[in-house]
Amino acid sequence: PTLSHQRLLQYAPGLDFILVGEYEATLTDLLNSCGKNGFDRALPGIALRESLFVPRPLISDLAGLSIPDDVGANCGYSSMNIAASRGCHGDCSFCFIHRYYGCSLRRTRSLVSLEQELTTRLSRRSIDSLYFIDPSFIGQGTTERERVVAISQLAHGLGLPFGFETRVDSIDPQLLAILANNGANSVFLGIESGCDAVLQRIGKRISKQQVIKAVKTVQGSGMQLTIGFIMFEPDTTLAELDESYTFLEELGLLTDHDLTANLLYHNQIVLYGSAAWERFEREGRLLVTPQLPFEARYRFRDERVGLVCSAMGRLAAEYFKGMDHIRRAAANTVAHGCDVMKARGAEGFNSQDVNLLLKDAFRAYCSATATNRHEPFRALQEQYLRQLRGIIT
Repeated sequence: PTLSHQRLLQYAPGLDFILVGEYEATLTDLLNSCGKNGFDRALPGIALRESLFVPRPLISDLAGLSIPDDVGANCGYSSMNIAASRGCHGDCSFCFIHRYYGCSLRRTRSLVSLEQELTTRLSRRSIDSLYFIDPSFIGQGTTERERVVAISQLAHGLGLPFGFETRVDSIDPQLLAILANNGANSVFLGIESGCDAVLQRIGKRISKQQVIKAVKTVQGSGMQLTIGFIMFEPDTTLAELDESYTFLEELGLLTDHDLTANLLYHNQIVLYGSAAWERFEREGRLLVTPQLPFEARYRFRDERVGLVCSAMGRLAAEYFKGMDHIRRAAANTVAHGCDVMKARGAEGFNSQDVNLLLKDAFRAYCSATATNRHEPFRALQEQYLRQLRGIIT
């Protein structure tokens, strides 16, 4: 809503107003101003149809924020989400974080406020782990790294393992070893591509060699690695698809069928209000439908890449549908008294066969599009769809 508040107010006439950006102080002012005659319509941070929007400055001290309540479904989760900072110093073209806050700035909160929030929320419910939702948990510089170590010691003192997200260029072997020793068990890295040309186009401000070093460091730390990856960036070439595939294969990231399915089909998401939306609209490449007015598709610079993207999207959809059915059946088996090992056996397929098929399909699609013959390519898609159904059914 923050990115698209002007368009959203036009699209949904039932909306009275939208809180834009950081909402906590805006919401407090709004509630305090409510009276018999409504609310103060001149408050900053509130978007209205008839009024000029006045932005609210960013919260200068995050320690002043109220401690959130865990309500609804959150109370049933074994892991607790918590933020030690807001914002990111990156400016990637596909990302909305800098647009949401209005700048590429990362703000941290005091360790005292973080500990107070943890103590308060843990008194309300039991959890098994923490997950830091900061876009970049590890900041730049010695002071920031010392701060992250202190946070890890806090989590360790509470007996809580934790996961976090960070940038590739913040990964340091010694620091990661300390965090792992203090209970860090998972890391999410937005590596996005295995091609320097693509990384430059999307404004990632990292290199392929930095990515390789960071991935290997996490792999060697014993932590679980999860990655963000954009296989199909709108300007991608067939040669870059091949380079990214080789990159993933050589790093051992295509060995599990769940991860392989995700990595080999992801295309760039373009949200209304992002820099990417503005660019593709300017270039006449944006494809918007009435059903999805706030998320757009686009014309690939090379239509052959678009064909591969579409084909992998169909195959991935078939995979996810089949796996969902299988896992529901396995869960039902457990619920009816079967042990877990028998339930796993109920999957009834060879996971290596599925993984190999997904990789073979990707390479075959890339090779086939070079011929520019659509009919054989359609037949190839149907062939792999049938093979996949045959394995996981």
